[in-house]
Amino acid sequence: MNTTEMQYQLLAQVVQTGNNQLITRYINQLPPHHSSTVHLFDSCNLPYIIKKHCKHNRAANRLLKTHHVIKGIQMEEEKAMMLETFRNGFKEMFDGEEEELPGNVVELLMHFVRSEDKDYTSLAFGLLADSRVNFTDLVEMIEDVIEKVADRLAEKIRVMGRNREVVDEDMEMDFDGEEDEIEEEDDADASFLSTDSGINEFEVEDLAQEILIHILMTSLLDKNEQLICNSIDFIFKTSESEFSLDLYQKYEIARLLLAYGTTDYEEAEDLDEILMDDILEAVEIKMKPRKLEAFRMFVKSLEASGEDSLSDDTLEILMHFARTDYEVDTVVKLLLAKDVTTIQYRNFMIEMFLMEYPEPTLEMEILIQKIREMEEADDRVFLSFVI
Repeated sequence: MNTTEMQYQLLAQVVQTGNNQLITRYINQLPPHHSSTVHLFDSCNLPYIIKKHCKHNRAANRLLKTHHVIKGIQMEEEKAMMLETFRNGFKEMFDGEEEELPGNVVELLMHFVRSEDKDYTSLAFGLLADSRVNFTDLVEMIEDVIEKVADRLAEKIRVMGRNREVVDEDMEMDFDGEEDEIEEEDDADASFLSTDSGINEFEVEDLAQEILIHILMTSLLDKNEQLICNSIDFIFKTSESEFSLDLYQKYEIARLLLAYGTTDYEEAEDLDEILMDDILEAVEIKMKPRKLEAFRMFVKSLEASGEDSLSDDTLEILMHFARTDYEVDTVVKLLLAKDVTTIQYRNFMIEMFLMEYPEPTLEMEILIQKIREMEEADDRVFLSFVI
């Protein structure tokens, strides 16, 4: 782990403390965020953590806005290449096929159409036009899409005619950087691009998965609850294996589910909550060893600093790790070795934390005794002045 990753890992922990002033100070001392750190920012789950723990902190929101501006440019460039690669790979896989496209493949392309994204719609119709499909089934699918799009357009017009509601400033923080602050059940579990051709299909499948998650992202930003549910349901039905966590983090699905989840939608059936739980569980598994490594680097830097005392900000970070049951023994050893004041022990309620710890160690008992002796010494000094 390099220094930059350690800083972002620690930022994730700092944000979770909820200490607004500490968050601001920590962010302000970070090096500038740029294109090379975008993936690292996402992999630390910072967009979700900021939204959940400090959505009103200005420094955090400025950092998140910068992140979205940089990533928005990257994603636009990637999208064009992704579409072209998918188109070429799809044609190569199904070129010359005498049989009709499998139903699940047609359904995948029609989901692209339902996204209302002009690029995905154009891609899907172009591939359908160049392939053998069941015309009757296709017409029914297209009619269904047209009906739903028409209903959604009518609803948009009605909303525009009413007084504008106050919109959460977070809603416009999208990836352009703008901010106010399946018909065949037998195929459902199969890979949606299964084919007997000799082409290596994994790259095309990976791109299809990324497109599906990108569609879910845009549906959440648009608060299109029908498409949100359809997207999550389609992901669950057609995924032979779990999607890459990197994709969920790249498109900030956890943050967007937190902000615009579909709990008020009668057809949601808790799909958004199930997906959120899956993502956060995967994040926890992935982040645990990275978090531990960042903590150990942080402690090593404190030990190498030569400073005898610990600042309040440093103590806040150390006690956050301890309270989340990370390396409690290491924190205790550091507290014993450093000059921590009685006021600091009181402010951070360290004695209470140690007394309530389920399995106290000998060093914890020594630290408790040290704190009590310091308090008694302070009391004697105070009484001497009074008398």
